[in-house]
Amino acid sequence: MVREFVQSAAALVALTRLVYVNQAKQFRALAWYLGLLCVSNLLAGGLSVRSKTYFWFYLALIPLESIAGIFAIRELIALIFANYPGLRTVGRWALYAGIGLSVVTSIAITRLFQYSGAHPRHKWTLFYVETAQRSLTLTLAIAVMAIVFVLSKYPLNLSRNTLLCCVFFSAIFLVEAAQLLADTAQRLLFSELAETAAAISISGCLFAWGWLLRAQTATAPRVVVSTAHEDRLLHQLESLNGLMIRAARR
Repeated sequence: MVREFVQSAAALVALTRLVYVNQAKQFRALAWYLGLLCVSNLLAGGLSVRSKTYFWFYLALIPLESIAGIFAIRELIALIFANYPGLRTVGRWALYAGIGLSVVTSIAITRLFQYSGAHPRHKWTLFYVETAQRSLTLTLAIAVMAIVFVLSKYPLNLSRNTLLCCVFFSAIFLVEAAQLLADTAQRLLFSELAETAAAISISGCLFAWGWLLRAQTATAPRVVVSTAHEDRLLHQLESLNGLMIRAARR
C-alpha cells in the first residue's frame, strides 16, 4: 500500500542522510533500525493486510522491530552518559526492567479481563503480541523522554545529532504506541485510520530528522565557561555516578 512505501522511502532517506553526514558508525543501532524499517515496510507494501502471508509476516516482524528499538535506545543511553559509566549502567538496567515489567503486566491484565467473544479465537495470538509490543514501545518512548528531561536539567554539552535523535525517536515511539492501542481496540485488530495517521506522522519525523542531521566536523576545543549553578549540577552527576559505580560492584 502507498503508506508503507512512503514510510519505507522516509526511512531510506533518513538512513542515507545518516551515512552521508558520516554518522552511521556513531549511531549503528539507529542505522540498523532505519534499515529494518525501510525493508519491512517495502515488503509489507506488496501484501494484502487480510492475507495469511501478511499475518505471519507481521508476527515475525514485531520481535525484530522491538529488538532493534531496544538496541537503538540502549545506544542513545551509552552516547549520552559516555562520561558517566555508573549512570550508563543503571540506565540500561532501568530500561530492561521497565520493558520486562510493562510487558508482563500488560499481558497479565489482558489475560485477566479476557472473555470469549471479544475477538475470534484465532486472533488472540495477534492480540497478545500487539499488547506486548504496545507496552514495550510505550516504555521506549518514556525512556527517551526521561533522557530528554535529564538533558534539559544538566549541562552535558551533547552533540546536535544526539539531541535530535532523542526528540524525534521519542515522537516515533509514542506514535507507534498510540497506533497499536487503536488497533487493539478494533474487533479485527486493525484500524485503517490509525495506520494511515501513524505512517504519515512517522514518515514526517524521519524526513525532518534526516534533513536536520549535520556532519560532525573536527574543531578546535572550545573554552566553556560554566556558571556556579552548572558546576553544582555537574558535581551532582559526578557524585551520583560514583554512587552507582560502587553499587554495581557490590
